[in-house]
Amino acid sequence: MGADVIAHSMGGGVGVILADRRPDLVARLVLAEPSLHPTPRPLVEQSTEEEFVRTGFELRLADPVAMYRSELALGPTMPVLDDVLLRLAMPCAVVEGELSGWLAGDPSIRAAGIAVHTVPDAGHTMMLDNPVGFAARTRP
Repeated sequence: MGADVIAHSMGGGVGVILADRRPDLVARLVLAEPSLHPTPRPLVEQSTEEEFVRTGFELRLADPVAMYRSELALGPTMPVLDDVLLRLAMPCAVVEGELSGWLAGDPSIRAAGIAVHTVPDAGHTMMLDNPVGFAARTRP
């Protein structure tokens, strides 16, 4: 019996790969604004890791070195995961922040019948912006 897996942003791709490769571990997959395909990464593509860290880039919950490397992994060499998500056998859902408009460019998720939930008054960091709303939309 697998676990419910909730994966956010960069972790969304990891969640999709886990569910695809080890479906025995994942009973339900909830993706919160996941990275599913390569996108330009202007924060890191124009600097070295050393420059990125030295400039004092800060996040509330991430180490600058980890952030740099994760951002690079989402660039041109990232595998496209849209089709992988669409073929998963377990129940899946996507959560987006009302203020981010994340799904505007990806109608295939709704068209595939994947449940989509919106967290009110929240952007990409919806679990920080509206923790109660996020929790309510990630429940089974």
